[in-house]
Amino acid sequence: MRTTDWKYIGYVGRNPVYEQLFQLAEDPHELNDLARSPAHRSRLDTLRERWRTWHDAVAAWRPETDWKDPA
Repeated sequence: MRTTDWKYIGYVGRNPVYEQLFQLAEDPHELNDLARSPAHRSRLDTLRERWRTWHDAVAAWRPETDWKDPA
């Protein structure tokens, strides 16, 4: 899940899910993973939920139906 300023990555095939969070404006080369930073917990939670919403919408979509943007 990517916004203008943030990038969230969740590796769902792992148990537990491995996550990464980058602040792109400050770290364009994605060297500083903020996923475990308490100061960024709210941002991580928000992007994780946005990703889940997209994931669920893609999983439910069928080619014979019109795509409805979940955002």
